[in-house]
Amino acid sequence: MSNAAAMKHNDSLLLQARDASDLGDPYRADQLYLQHFRQARTDVPALTEYADFCLQTQRPRGACYLLQRACQLAPADADLRIQLGYAHLALHKFDLAQSQFATAIAIAPNDAQAHHGLGVSLLALKDFAAASAALQIALAGTDDDEALPVLAPLAEACHRAGDHARARALFARAQALAPEHPDLLLGHARFLCDVDEPAHAETLVDRRLRQDADDPRAWIAKARCVRLQGALARAQPWLDRLTQLASLPPEAAEEVGRCRIALGDVAAGHALWIRAIEAWLQAAEHDAAQALIDELLAADPRSAAGWNARARQASARQRFDEAQSAWRQAIACDHALLAPSANLSLHLENANRLDEARRVAETALPHIGAGQPSDSAAGVVLALARVERRDGAPERGLVLLDGEHANGSTDAQRALADIERGKLLDALDRPAEAMAAFVEGNAAAARDWRSAHPEDNQIIAGLDRAIALFHDGWPRRLPSIPALPAHPPLAFLIGFPRSGTTLLNQVLDGHQDIVGMDELPAIPALVEAMRDIPSGYPHGLADLDATDIGWLREVYFDEVRQHVDVRPGQLLLDKFPTGTALAPLLHRVFPQARFVFALRHPCDVVLSCFMQSFQMSQTMLNFCTLADTVALYARTMEVWQMICAQLPLSVHTLRYETLVDNFDAQVQGLCGFLGVPWMQELRQYAAKARERTKIRTPSYAQIVRPIYGDARGRWHRYREFLEPHLPALQPYIDHFGYSTTVSAASA
Repeated sequence: MSNAAAMKHNDSLLLQARDASDLGDPYRADQLYLQHFRQARTDVPALTEYADFCLQTQRPRGACYLLQRACQLAPADADLRIQLGYAHLALHKFDLAQSQFATAIAIAPNDAQAHHGLGVSLLALKDFAAASAALQIALAGTDDDEALPVLAPLAEACHRAGDHARARALFARAQALAPEHPDLLLGHARFLCDVDEPAHAETLVDRRLRQDADDPRAWIAKARCVRLQGALARAQPWLDRLTQLASLPPEAAEEVGRCRIALGDVAAGHALWIRAIEAWLQAAEHDAAQALIDELLAADPRSAAGWNARARQASARQRFDEAQSAWRQAIACDHALLAPSANLSLHLENANRLDEARRVAETALPHIGAGQPSDSAAGVVLALARVERRDGAPERGLVLLDGEHANGSTDAQRALADIERGKLLDALDRPAEAMAAFVEGNAAAARDWRSAHPEDNQIIAGLDRAIALFHDGWPRRLPSIPALPAHPPLAFLIGFPRSGTTLLNQVLDGHQDIVGMDELPAIPALVEAMRDIPSGYPHGLADLDATDIGWLREVYFDEVRQHVDVRPGQLLLDKFPTGTALAPLLHRVFPQARFVFALRHPCDVVLSCFMQSFQMSQTMLNFCTLADTVALYARTMEVWQMICAQLPLSVHTLRYETLVDNFDAQVQGLCGFLGVPWMQELRQYAAKARERTKIRTPSYAQIVRPIYGDARGRWHRYREFLEPHLPALQPYIDHFGYSTTVSAASA
């Protein structure tokens, strides 16, 4: 087809896409836009049009990809940067939005839209003075009849920056333009309360309530207004409404708490504040949680619950030393409050500080009794039971878990107790009872996950789709991508959970030329970015060009930089065992990357996954029954075999059992594959692991021990339970050169 004919065809596709959209057929419009995109990937106006369509159809992630591509093709186009910034705002990616708006301003310094977007981004990032300055520039370049979208955030920014006089004038101007705008009414009322004008604020809230009497935000605002006026009797109906909500928002819990404190019930008020803090922590709203924690501890420096909340906040931010200190402060304030002791003892056991974990848990044991939260009591018992097992006293651990306070009140707590009970029974060589406990624990974990995630699990279905695609030889037909620059040294540590990946990562992370990254979200970020490409994953791999690869690498390494520091020349080792089936994507984006495939006897792997207490996810849900674990393993290995047969991966397979038998030779060979010299210091991995404050995987207890082989062949003790699944596993047992007979090494 000639260029002229192709252009005419492309224009026809765009016209058809627009017609389909106008006729209310978004699916057909999307298919036509996609068809045009595949034929005209460098058509910047068409990319922008497709992005607008994605935004109209509530797909801001797809719009971000298309606009990002357009920006790479036309880097000096300020309008494209502005559009991309607003697409990031729709995703609440405020730092990325800020960057795009700043770039647009560098290109077009007087663009009002760019300054507006920058101001909104900075407001969300709580840089109020800078937000105010940017929005002021935007307002100066905006006509009066279009000023409201600028006035409202500018008023809020001035308010938060402490310029109350300016904020007052801006709120008044905005209110004159939109007297009944719901968000403006409540925002203006919030400002008036902050400047001690609650009566005026109440008139605005009442106007909002006349619009919608069932808006909980207005109920919260009403309670605040009357509380600040000292009219606590009038606050009671609004407090009653708020406390009757099926789920009390943290803002509501905070306000009800303030009213309770004003009424003289300080204990109840602080308890509600703790409830608000917990909700904010669960939502990862750390700034809101931190502000209320600080206020609570300023009001009551002896609040054990407040110190416990501060510790949980620090732990969520990976500040483990700060968390430990706050938990100890909480215990010093109130020895009888079990939550800090439970949290600290579990944390110390995870950090392999067993003696300290024992002391904390044993000190808390006498306080377990009536009136204590059952989950906190269960946490103390669980921590001590784990310590007893690891100290070689599983009988004592089992006695603890058979007590009345071991199970807690939730499925999540029962799951932890039952999984630990199974481990204790396994240590006592009582496999039938251990298996029964694992079955109960996994069933409870699955119930807990499904109660919050009722949607179907897509992991197995996704692997089945990949198998069908790979059976057709699709990876072999992926076109080459010319002019790809080299990427930094990179290796992926994959295999299957419980195949020795944590051990290998810990060993190699001790090398001066290697930085290990332990199951952090760089690969998931890459997958999400790939799914934003119109063809999606995996089909979109065929559409990638050098521009796309550059963007995908940027997404990956931006995420890496948030978690680890890699010096130039160092090798990044990304351990992500559940990413085995993603090797085609990883190889496509990073063609020089090496793959370390950790291998272990399939039966031991399956059993070990079933016997662990993982942080639950769609993937880990498949470990809640033996049948699902086997299905996930078999499909993963089938995909891996097809990947290796169809793609030119650089792979080094390391067998766990051989590593146990001959550590030095195996690690030397691995170092050679990775292009780094052997170091005798790599033998000291266990000592290094003991220095870490937290290990993220269930293998935390194993990697602080010298190399050992007592888990090899453990599956034989559970053979009767695995026997029904051996036919599904046998192809991989044979392929990897294992056996189902008892060897001398595993006997």
